[in-house]
Amino acid sequence: MKLLALASSCVVLLLQAPPSPAQQLTFDAGIEGTVTRLGSAEPVPGTRVTIVRQAGTLPNVGGDPRGAAPGPLPPVITDSNGHFSITGLTAGIWNLQFLANGYVSQPFGQRGPNGPGSPITVAGGQ
Repeated sequence: MKLLALASSCVVLLLQAPPSPAQQLTFDAGIEGTVTRLGSAEPVPGTRVTIVRQAGTLPNVGGDPRGAAPGPLPPVITDSNGHFSITGLTAGIWNLQFLANGYVSQPFGQRGPNGPGSPITVAGGQ
């Protein structure tokens, strides 16, 4: 099976949010990137990108379903250029997982077979 690799263009996008005395939950961040075939710049269209918040990184405020609590958000699919964009995230630590037909599933930042992925820290108010 082939392995997926993320191009170095995976970027955490954080938008400026005004501070709130009540520390309200804001959904002002996003992650985007391009999925490419390992060892090349060939994009992998149709890759399923799943994002999951790590447990304990943010309290579940008001039972919000958009990622305040641990668990996956709805996956996104890469376009014909292998590009994906996930918006509406809150501050916390997130893990990305990639799955495409004909390829081995791989977490973002995995450096070797069966190795761990690298979490992405998203800070609020940036």
